[in-house]
Amino acid sequence: MGGIPTGIAWRRRSIAEATLRRGTSPSPEIDDPDIPNMETSLHLTQEDAGLLREVIAHYLSELHSEIAHTDNYDLRETLHGKQHRLNALMEQLGSS
Repeated sequence: MGGIPTGIAWRRRSIAEATLRRGTSPSPEIDDPDIPNMETSLHLTQEDAGLLREVIAHYLSELHSEIAHTDNYDLRETLHGKQHRLNALMEQLGSS
């Protein structure tokens, strides 16, 4: 099809390319030395925990697709790390 790229794939590629030019990841990593390492407690109702599980599950499915379409190794590793952390959060939230 040629022409100007449009849609989500174009946006993802643009973000990835800009990120690589800056030399930073799209979002800060948990082990980033500039971010203090602290534990946080979050108290949720069952309804809110269910909503959070739904949101994370939806994002994980989108993230899986993004990982599959990412050619850059470093970005792919960053996304895999994010996927791993989100799966751990899902385990902490349990099921209901």
